[in-house]
Amino acid sequence: MSTFWDLPTKTIDLGDGNTVTVRKLTFADAQKVWGDKSLYEGPSETAATRYAAAVLRLAISAWAGPGFEGRGVSPEHIDALPMSIINQLGSEAVEFCMLSDDEKKASTADTK
Repeated sequence: MSTFWDLPTKTIDLGDGNTVTVRKLTFADAQKVWGDKSLYEGPSETAATRYAAAVLRLAISAWAGPGFEGRGVSPEHIDALPMSIINQLGSEAVEFCMLSDDEKKASTADTK
């Protein structure tokens, strides 16, 4: 039986044998994301990417594959990932990490 502290994870396939595993965020993690000053600085066109990067810094729990060159997950290695990887993980990871199942259902419900 799982507890509230057993955070669900999701593995995202990046192709070429590379995967990234993300975990649901805790309330404290979400507070860190919402309090990240970088979210409120810069052009509005990059706001979604800055938000995804803030979530991914906390949510990435593992990765595997030749593209990671044997480097372990760390804040420094996450920050060193190419923007193409952050963009590829982007919305799928953020949706999984930040929305509850009920919120996901509501966001995709037909509002006619």
